[in-house]
Amino acid sequence: MNVISKAFNINIPDELHKRLRRVAFELETTMTDITVEALLEKLPELEKRIKKKEKEKEI
Repeated sequence: MNVISKAFNINIPDELHKRLRRVAFELETTMTDITVEALLEKLPELEKRIKKKEKEKEI
């Protein structure tokens, strides 16, 4: 099931926007799809950082 995420209603630097548009065009996809794919790749690392931070709080 998909949901509408208001989290993507963000302001980004113009240069990043241009890069995302160019990549989306070249890959024949959308900027949203590229952003989601990048987040999915980065998410495990971010979750590890959260766990590390939680362990540090326990000490």
